[in-house]
Amino acid sequence: MNDLTPQQARIIAHGLYDLANTDGVHPAETMLVQEFYGAAQGEFGGAGDLSVLAATPFDIAQAAQVLDSIELRGVFVHSCVLLAYADGRYSAAERARVAAHAQALGLSAEQLATIEDGVSDHLMQQIARIENIDALGEVARELKQS
Repeated sequence: MNDLTPQQARIIAHGLYDLANTDGVHPAETMLVQEFYGAAQGEFGGAGDLSVLAATPFDIAQAAQVLDSIELRGVFVHSCVLLAYADGRYSAAERARVAAHAQALGLSAEQLATIEDGVSDHLMQQIARIENIDALGEVARELKQS
């Protein structure tokens, strides 16, 4: 969090909260947003109450102003993709929402694909130590299909 301003952390949390609501909020998504927002608010001297984020719609144009570098915009989109996988499935609705955000923030389709591939690879590495190879294969198939 050290490299984010309070406004940048808040806009990222707001975007994550908005994405979590795209196809029905899963408890894992809520927990991740709450942890991020709570940590950001705590670092900057506030409370991490998600109801504050729910009070206003997410504005991607405002996010583009606040996230004022391609690096920050990439971090936001990367965080969105990670959050989308939190319930085990990167749904078509989430994928479309993330793509719209990426485009609005000036990221190319190739940059988005690189982020999505990186997240998928990272998640696969995390479960690569699983001894049940059949289950691992099933997870890999689901990640490729979603």
